[in-house]
Amino acid sequence: MEASENVININSVIESDLKQLIEQIEKTGKSILIVRGDKPIVKIIPQKKTDPLETDPMLEGACFVGDPTETLPDSDWPEELR
Repeated sequence: MEASENVININSVIESDLKQLIEQIEKTGKSILIVRGDKPIVKIIPQKKTDPLETDPMLEGACFVGDPTETLPDSDWPEELR
């Protein structure tokens, strides 16, 4: 379990309003882990707000080598796909 999530027993979830749980996730930004006894069943996590124009940090420093629209020579294709 992470510090940034709430843990709720399944019996409480059945009695509570799902809409309220979702609003709580929106407000706090924390995920909710639903458990039965000590066993995790479902984890509801907030959707990350992303900017479609924001560069993925994993791609930082990446660059194209050559023209990405140029067709590959036959030698670059696996034998079975030529």
